[in-house]
Order: sequence, then structure tokens, then C-alpha cells
Amino acid sequence: MKMNIKTSLFLTILGLLLIVVVSPSSTDAAVLFSQSVLLKPGWNIVSTPRVLESYEFSAPETSANFDIFVLDASKPSGWATMADLGQSKFTPLYGYFIKNKTGVNQTLTFNYRVDVPPNERLFQRTFTATGWYSLGVANPSYAKPRGGSVTDTNNVDPILNSLLGTFSYYGTVVDFTDARFSTEPDSLALTDPWKATVRSPDVANTTEINKLNDFRETKGYAIYIKQANSLYSGFQNNDTPIPSPPEPFAADIKANDSDVPITIPHGSSATINWSSTEASSCSITPTGWMGLIGSQTTGVLTGSQTYTLTCTDGTNFVGDSVTVNLPPPASLTVSVASTPVSQTVVSGINAFTFAKIQYDGLNSGEDLRVTAQALTYTTAAAFDLDNINTCQVFDGSIALNIGGNVVNFSSNAFGADSDSKAHSFDNHLIIPKGTIKVVDVKCNISSSNHKLLTGWNCCFGRYCDSSW
Repeated sequence: MKMNIKTSLFLTILGLLLIVVVSPSSTDAAVLFSQSVLLKPGWNIVSTPRVLESYEFSAPETSANFDIFVLDASKPSGWATMADLGQSKFTPLYGYFIKNKTGVNQTLTFNYRVDVPPNERLFQRTFTATGWYSLGVANPSYAKPRGGSVTDTNNVDPILNSLLGTFSYYGTVVDFTDARFSTEPDSLALTDPWKATVRSPDVANTTEINKLNDFRETKGYAIYIKQANSLYSGFQNNDTPIPSPPEPFAADIKANDSDVPITIPHGSSATINWSSTEASSCSITPTGWMGLIGSQTTGVLTGSQTYTLTCTDGTNFVGDSVTVNLPPPASLTVSVASTPVSQTVVSGINAFTFAKIQYDGLNSGEDLRVTAQALTYTTAAAFDLDNINTCQVFDGSIALNIGGNVVNFSSNAFGADSDSKAHSFDNHLIIPKGTIKVVDVKCNISSSNHKLLTGWNCCFGRYCDSSW
């Protein structure tokens, strides 16, 4: 009989214990769904579109891993911490600058409350002083959800509508993530260049403000408040948001912000930028640069170079590459044109065209500058080279050697003669790459009663500078 009493009592206690174990706590019932956002290394700007039950980082929330600040013009420094604002959780309508100091991607998970009472689903924030503030977006009627379309709906003005009165109470609005929008519209990472737009004081004029990309949930923005005690409002629905798609495992590398091959001049360098999502480590060959995101300068290149980015998530690999090309080297061929031919001429002629010099830059990868040219003048028998004077090289109607650089001959023996002269160009001769230019060599012939037979050679080594 005693055994039966004990057994019955044990079963009763066990039944009570089972009831306690399977009953959910009130806290568990309040958290029905979550949303995670990616924090890239460096600064990110974040907001929550809903009331939170809690939040959590993928790494310990310590000052060694994260810094969190809010732009707040009412504070002496212009900045505030969450503690300064009396906040223990991220709050709708606030924009939070979060610096991920871990050097790798981290996630921030928002655990949203459900069954939020109507009065707690209406949000209002007062900007007590003029100046800069960071704000978030909580307006499901207009704001784009994460993963939403990139088609612009001009939602900025209606979202900020509560900041309008007889004139606009705000001026400049800054989107810190604009540079990544075309490839990562939901990215929270601050990326240069930022995009700033000044709203017209005329409340009916929305042209400028709507040049910003649509405001998106979980992003933050900066705004300049012109009217103290302006009110900014928002709200949330009590529905379950559509989960945002996971961040893609991807790698991207650019040269001078270009995904396609670029060509840079000789003696210059390029900037290589790279980024990744959902990767644990990345490296670039052949340089050995490391990091999930970064920027490096190539230095002066001596030849074309391809840079390959390889990233891993610990199991899989993904890559991207970009090429920096150098143009073909400077190349110049100098020759005497076939016309005019060697000939007999009557003395006493001025600006007689003795020859045409051809500069061939068809195979050059760069524009060319010629600063001087050596020419050899040869006369026939029984003629004195001293009778040739005022020799100049002409590019069309422009004399290249002028003043003291005009060539004259003296102290040459009578009869067949040859002399080489350097023609220094006061007006440098420019040959655009891929072209041919022909110049005229003109001299005056004295009126002495002699005939002249001309023949030509051309030197283009020492006196010809074919580099730009």
C-alpha cells in the first residue's frame, strides 16, 4: 500500500514537471523572426525598421571589435553613443555608424518583436538643434525592403515628408553607400564617393532630393536639420517581413574603378580596389596583397599586368581579375620623302624647298615630340655651300627653328661640299601617335651666278627626341 502511494505521487510530480518543460516562455513567444545584415570591415551605417526584442553580433560586442556612434547635433561633439541616448537596443528612426574592427565580415542580427501594440508601432524623433544627424528608415509604405527592386520610385521625399512645413526643415541629405548601389544595393558599407543632395526650400520642389537612390530598410543616412525641434516620424506594420536573400559569395576587383581592362600611359600607375562578400580570406596575385577589402597602387609598370583576386569562405573559392595594359612603346621612323628629287636650281631664290622630311609614328603607342633634327646638306661641284643661308624647317606655315636657331653656312671650301647641321626646334614638332607628319626644309640661295645640285641625308639619333 505504501508502494502505491509513492508511485502515484512520483507520477504526479513528473506530470507537473513535463508541463513546465514544454510551455514556452513569454520572451520566446515574443521573438518570432529575425533579420541579419552584413557588416564589412571598416565603417557601416545601419538602422532598424522595427522595434527590437534583442540583437546580436557574430563577434563579441566589445570595443576591440566594434564602435557604435550616432550623429547628433545636440551633443557638444556632434556625436553620441547609444548610452548617451539612453538606448540599450537599436531604435527605429536612428542611423548607427558601426565600425567593424575585426578585419573580416561580421553579421548583425535583429530579433524583431511581434504583436507590438499600436501605440508602440508609431515612431517619432525630435531634432532639438540645427545641424547634422544620422537617421534610419521606418516607413513600409515607401521604403524599399532589403532585397527589393532597384527601380527608383522617388521615395526619399515622402519618407522625409514630416520634416516639411511652410518650407523644408532640412537641407542636405547624404547617402554613404551610393558608390556600391549598382552592384550591392543593400550594402551598408561606407564607400567613397558619397552622394549628397540639397533639398530645395520650396516644399513643392522635389527635383533635387529625389536624385538620391531610394531609401532602403536597414540602411542609415545623414541629414542636415535647419529648423530646431523638427519632428521626424515613421511606423511599422505588424506583419512578418519577407526574409532578405543571403549575401552572395562573391569577389570583385577593379583597376581605376573599371571592371574591364584599362590602358595607362608609360611611366604612370593604376589604383587596384577589391572587395568581397561572405568570404573569410582573400589574396591577390602576383602582388601578394591580402584582405577582404582593400586598395593598393601598382607603382610604375614596365609592362601590362593582370591582377587576380581569389577569395575563400573556408570551403569554396571565387575569383575575379582585371588587366592594366601599357600602350605600345614610342616609335618613330624618319626619312627623306621621295619628292622633291635632287635637282639643278637657279641662284637667287628665297625659301626654296630643298627637301621634305617624313616622320612616321604609325606604330607608336604614344604621341611624339621632336625637339631637334640634324640634316646633311650636299652640293654639286663648283658651288660654294656658303651661298645657302636662312635654312628653316616648316610644319605647314609654322617655322620650327627661329631666331638664333636659323641655320647658315660659312667657311666651307669652294666646290663639291657636304655639311651636317643640327636644327634645334624652338617650336617643337608634335606627331600624334598613329600618324605621319611631313615637314619642309627651306633655305635662301644667294644671287651668285652659280647653279646648285642638291642631295640629302637625315640623321635622327642624337638630335631627335622621340619621347613625349
